[in-house]
Amino acid sequence: MARAGEGVDFSGCCQVIFNLATSGGGRTDEICKIAACTEMGQFRSYIMPLNGIPPMITNVNGLRVMDGELYENDKKVDTDPAETAITKFLGFLDTQRQSRPVILVAHKAHEFHGPRILRLVTDLGMMEEFQSRVAGFACTLLLFQTEFPERDSHALKNIAEGIPGFNWEAKAAYYATRMEELLMEVIRYYGIENNITNYTESAEAASTKLKTDDRKASLEEIRTLNNKQLSPPTRGKMAEAGIGYQDLVEAYQSGSDDGVLQLLQDVGLRRDVKNKILEHLRVSVPRTPQPIE
Repeated sequence: MARAGEGVDFSGCCQVIFNLATSGGGRTDEICKIAACTEMGQFRSYIMPLNGIPPMITNVNGLRVMDGELYENDKKVDTDPAETAITKFLGFLDTQRQSRPVILVAHKAHEFHGPRILRLVTDLGMMEEFQSRVAGFACTLLLFQTEFPERDSHALKNIAEGIPGFNWEAKAAYYATRMEELLMEVIRYYGIENNITNYTESAEAASTKLKTDDRKASLEEIRTLNNKQLSPPTRGKMAEAGIGYQDLVEAYQSGSDDGVLQLLQDVGLRRDVKNKILEHLRVSVPRTPQPIE
């Protein structure tokens, strides 16, 4: 992780707290809401999910789709196309940062919020605009684990219980839709904003990790003749080498077994593992007809 003191200087960055609400907990579930705040301003934009929101997710984030409209805590909200929502979000960052790079701060930023917004800006072809503003992502879960080692849970609502007057049960629906504001209140109350840079991952490193994770996930498509997957270490080794499932398919279609073996030659896989990959491709992937000489 690229942190302060490890080649990336985050000391001059502007901290913006943000939170995403999605249509589920999966890696590719849709972003339905982008929210952010600083001491000087707040931002919210809603995106209509193409595939709806399951009731169990509504119980978590208060969002649901009914009759083609998006509701939050039973109040209808206006929605934007995803590209418009990101453009507005970047515009909000510009109003807050005063030409400084931005650290986006979130609870579980490294495992949830960061990868999901990076996937969206990648899909929209807006990564250059995003990285011209955002230097990195800071994870307050890691921060809280260090600051409050005696706590049994480092969930945001549990840390917030130390704030006088805080009552999650009495205002659960309200807090669930304003997690970014609650996080800002917690950081301010405990006076730990200066420690955030120690738990910041650069946007470039996060983007590289996302691509590797996506390649690793794609390799779950490979199954042996007895329906077993490649081991997680094997998939990880291939993903780190820049090889995903589509790369294997293209190598097989253009060069048959030799094309795949050439692609894998520097990965360091055992012969039996290579054979399992070839067995899968022979059964599952049609080869591209080669021109007759």
